[in-house]
Amino acid sequence: MIARAAVAVLILASGNAQALEMDAWDLSIKTCGARQGDVWNVWSAGFVGEWVSFPVSGEYEFEVFAAGMPAKGIHPRMSLRIDLIPAGEADADTAEVKGHAFKARAEAGVRMVTVHFLNDYYDGTEDRNLLVAKISVRGLKEGQNPAKSAQPDWRKAADAGIEKHRKGDLVIKVAGMDGKPLKGAKVKVSMQRHAFPFGCTAANALVDGSMKAADLENYRRIFCEFFNCAVHENALKWHNTNAEGPKADFSAADAILDFMDGKGIGMRGHCIVWEQEGCIPAWARALPDDKLRKAVLDRIEEVIKRYGLRITEFDLDNEMIHVDYLARRLGEDFRVEMFKKAESVNPKVRMYVNDFNILTYADLDPYADHIEQLRRKGAAIGGIGCQGHFSGRTPPPILVRMGLDRLGRFGVPIKITEFDIENGDEVLHGLDTADFLRICFSHPAVEGILLWGFWEGSHWRPSAALYARDWREKPAGAAYRSLVLNEWRTEVEGTADDSGEFRTRAFFGTYTAAAEIGGLKAETGIEFTKAQSGKAVALALK
Repeated sequence: MIARAAVAVLILASGNAQALEMDAWDLSIKTCGARQGDVWNVWSAGFVGEWVSFPVSGEYEFEVFAAGMPAKGIHPRMSLRIDLIPAGEADADTAEVKGHAFKARAEAGVRMVTVHFLNDYYDGTEDRNLLVAKISVRGLKEGQNPAKSAQPDWRKAADAGIEKHRKGDLVIKVAGMDGKPLKGAKVKVSMQRHAFPFGCTAANALVDGSMKAADLENYRRIFCEFFNCAVHENALKWHNTNAEGPKADFSAADAILDFMDGKGIGMRGHCIVWEQEGCIPAWARALPDDKLRKAVLDRIEEVIKRYGLRITEFDLDNEMIHVDYLARRLGEDFRVEMFKKAESVNPKVRMYVNDFNILTYADLDPYADHIEQLRRKGAAIGGIGCQGHFSGRTPPPILVRMGLDRLGRFGVPIKITEFDIENGDEVLHGLDTADFLRICFSHPAVEGILLWGFWEGSHWRPSAALYARDWREKPAGAAYRSLVLNEWRTEVEGTADDSGEFRTRAFFGTYTAAAEIGGLKAETGIEFTKAQSGKAVALALK
């Protein structure tokens, strides 16, 4: 939901008339929104703020200047936070900008000071709006811009994380048939496939004959070039496989899986159940509660048994914090029952939760609470899906990292399951795509990034695609190619040392390694994993 609003934020530190002042539209931290005149429009329970360098630890006085328009008789409510820790709340209860005072402790150093819109509401007729004009920190140097002088270097940290978590020491030990090391042998290491899942949704048009031959050729070629992982877009959803009744038609889902299997591309399953009312088959909705319960549990069992050896992870119940048809009909605890059913069918298949508006922070807190409650009641959650559908700019990378840190504490894999950006500016689209991919790839808890489409001709949000309808590669496609197919791949050549060893830092994945010297040659395939890092792979030349 998007609130058509604007907020004026003013931050004051006590005891000194000197103030650092920043206009809201110049703030470096914005999860969403747009400038409207002299204020910033905060959308969809987003937040705005700035990095501030506090010279000493202590309690500071903050004042948020805000205006708001109510809906359903309720005014916008805002929260001041220091490093995302709540420091107080207040209602923006006037149509004109008015100051709201807070006190909060800030530790010495660079801190994130933000104001969050807590109760966004829009129903087509009423729209709750929150309004932001300026941030001022009294007691700090007047005119100093923390966005330039104090913002942490996220890119340097991300690259260090990629080096640490996505690469290892690949060692090739070159010897002759007699086992003696071959000093000076020329060694070439070539990556064939990344271990990290870079994926995309696969449209039904891949297999159903609806795509023109030339487009289908391009679609398949680029899919196989760009991605090593796939997910059904619609073919596996319940209302598609069982539109007419309990007897399922898995033909489209099977055909997509067969294609991917033939190309060596792994798949994840989306989704077994989706609680949006229109995504529960009409015949199932018409059942009495006891029979509806059985129909859902039968659906879970059928899908897992059918694909459990070929698809080993599924989004079990999609978007539970936003839609709740089954929970309303069968009770909240039925969701736990679904997880338990899946586990009983095949405990080796991972069941993911999956939802949206998570890394914008609009629903991060409810999502984390939801996961905790499910786990507490016995749901075996095997992974956490963050969809990643963004409108406008993506959140600042360091905020994405902090959100991933929060979810990473659950100790299960995180996947970016449905990434796309719709902002109407191809250049910004490319820049944000590169930044988002980099920060997510660098995070140790993230075990896959999947796009929700890549071509305008088969994309639910055409402007978010990497390729235009005429197959022109957009800046976002070029950014993806530059990172995934170039910067994050290992292609190296070198010479074996005195002990016959060649060492290099390499991304985890599948490789061919070749060596030659004096007419002797050899080549081998390598599955280079974290467990293999630092261990020599023998290559005997003959």
